[in-house]
Amino acid sequence: MYLEGMHTSVELKHCTVSENSATYGGGISSTDNASLTLSICTISGNSADIGGGLQSRDSASAELVDCVISGNHAFEGGGIFSTNEATTIATNCAITSNTADYSGGGIANTYSAVATLLNCEIAGNTADYVGSGVLNSQHASISLTNCVIADNIAEFGNGGGIANSENSTATLADCVVSGNIARIGGGLHSSASSVELTRCAIVGNTASVTATIYAGLASTMTFVNCTVGGNEGSGIEGYEESDFILLNTILWGNSPVNTSTTTALRMLANYSNIGLSSGVLVPGVGNMNTDPIFVDPDGGDYSLSEGSPCIDAGSPNSPLDLDGTRADIGAFPFDHSSLVPQLSLPEIDAPAGLIARIPILGTMVGASSARLAFLVDASVVVPDERFIRATAFDESDGVLSDWAVNGDTVTVTLAATTPVTLVDDLLVELGFFVLGDAPPTTISLTWLPYPDTDIDETGAVMTDGTLTVYEVPGLYGDVTGDGTISALDASTVLRYVVGKINEINIAAADVTGNGVVSAYDASHILSKVVNPSFIFPVEGGMLAKASTASALAWSAGPDGWALRAYGSGPIGADITLRLPDGASVSSNEAFAYSREGEFVTISVATLENDAELFRVNGMTAPPSVVSASINEQNVSVATPVSFALAQNAPNPFNPQTTLRFGIPEAGAVCLAIYDVNGRLVRTLVDGAVAAGMHEIVWDARDDVGRAVASGVYVYSLNAGADVAVRRMVLVR
Repeated sequence: MYLEGMHTSVELKHCTVSENSATYGGGISSTDNASLTLSICTISGNSADIGGGLQSRDSASAELVDCVISGNHAFEGGGIFSTNEATTIATNCAITSNTADYSGGGIANTYSAVATLLNCEIAGNTADYVGSGVLNSQHASISLTNCVIADNIAEFGNGGGIANSENSTATLADCVVSGNIARIGGGLHSSASSVELTRCAIVGNTASVTATIYAGLASTMTFVNCTVGGNEGSGIEGYEESDFILLNTILWGNSPVNTSTTTALRMLANYSNIGLSSGVLVPGVGNMNTDPIFVDPDGGDYSLSEGSPCIDAGSPNSPLDLDGTRADIGAFPFDHSSLVPQLSLPEIDAPAGLIARIPILGTMVGASSARLAFLVDASVVVPDERFIRATAFDESDGVLSDWAVNGDTVTVTLAATTPVTLVDDLLVELGFFVLGDAPPTTISLTWLPYPDTDIDETGAVMTDGTLTVYEVPGLYGDVTGDGTISALDASTVLRYVVGKINEINIAAADVTGNGVVSAYDASHILSKVVNPSFIFPVEGGMLAKASTASALAWSAGPDGWALRAYGSGPIGADITLRLPDGASVSSNEAFAYSREGEFVTISVATLENDAELFRVNGMTAPPSVVSASINEQNVSVATPVSFALAQNAPNPFNPQTTLRFGIPEAGAVCLAIYDVNGRLVRTLVDGAVAAGMHEIVWDARDDVGRAVASGVYVYSLNAGADVAVRRMVLVR
């Protein structure tokens, strides 16, 4: 069938077009502004040089609804070929088992053509070289929404699922890209183009040479709430002038690596879970490097399990998930409505004569009230004057709380106008005073069942707890037993933590009163040494929390690497490294370490701000981190930043673009923009800059605020002896 001319309009329903052949459009060819509409049609078994099943070109339009495009063959565009400003719209269509000798096994969309696909399946197609599922090239634009791109094969080339190239734009939302195969870019390959993915899963694809997702020269890829996992041939890689923007995205479980350190350093990532070796953390806000705890990745289920660290960990500025909670990280948000309400009392130790903090944890969805009733032994503990110390409702509006004790029965009521959602998190912390004459004993903390205990007037699964009373030591912090508190006591705690000594007075050492002896206790002992009026938390004082040190960062030095904690003290850090023979560890802080083979356990306590915790000498690459914690909270170690100037994004751009750069050490930096004749246009940075990754937006104006003309501009970064230069294009 051949359609030509702007006055040609054909609508077909319930039809079959099969076993035809032609040079262009084996089944149907539409050209020169012609209009074609197909509903509930099958186009199969056709062949052509271009467009085996359907060709649409020269501003022609084709709309397909509930159609099957299957088993067609061509040199380019096995199923559909759209080119030269043609428009293709496909809804609820299956584009399957088509073949192309060169490119676009399922669809080829080229030369300023525009394609929009909704609720479509693009599966089982092959193209020997480029874009076995989808080819989008030569200034073309394609949008795919709620589509499945699966099991397509580009045996000798790039882009098993999708190939996007030559100044083209691909936009995917709520799509799954899985089971596709190619040499490079098993799931997705982009070159000199841009790709935007929102709520997409790129899983189970294979790249025989490199990268399930590969960005070529001057490409920009944006991932928002995406999951990239279970792919073979690595996860995301790119040419040095490509850029990756990640928000609320998981990159985890790809083989052999999720991404290289070089690519990771070019990522503009925030609130994303990116798996790098040894706990290295990609710079950015809210990033993590920890197991996302998928439901069944081996079975292809990349939903988040209950307890996943990615739940409610997305950007607070992102839209809420469908269940009304904060955005999750990843393509498949956890449905809090499936949670069973739970309450749990702790198993803790406490000294006689002092305060015992009782944290009650809860799991609940959108709860605005709770009534808690449980039994204690009133001959051992009584409520402290500050009984209700903290609640999950504290930041809500209209908070009401009350409590009562009747014999051994404790009752606490909480209510607020703003509901809260918790997943095994603190609901309320209570303070009990352990009577001074209480003997060493263990008492039960036992829930009273519904209706005495409820969450929003419904029952909950409840777990009982215990409180174990122990004798008060002669002097908290006096670990050595010499009657004084000194730096030697802090050092003894550190030596115990790393295994240099096997025994210690636990009651004297655990000054935080949480049943664990760590570098955090040593930092509190140091606080007592410099400030004798300081009251240990175990005696009723406040925990001395570091204000901003939530992560650690390596910095390069002349002989090795220094690990620094940025923030205010006190800080207690417990770290395990994997070090080669010949590497040594030193510190100017209170410090101890032990070594067993290649594993080195280090414990450091400091009161300094922005403290250098220790140095590892004799290594050119940053040390491998097995585990790290600050003040008994697990943290990641930020990737060491090298001197780098990234390609601006977007590029080309109008009216503004973002420039990113990194410097390994603080110092004077100049970032300036010049025209192609070398004339200074705009100075964006000229002064002292902190070490790390930075970004700045250029609004295409010069130093006096005038809009500059379209064209090529050069931007230059100077930091000490290091210089980098890149080009960018403004198109107005």
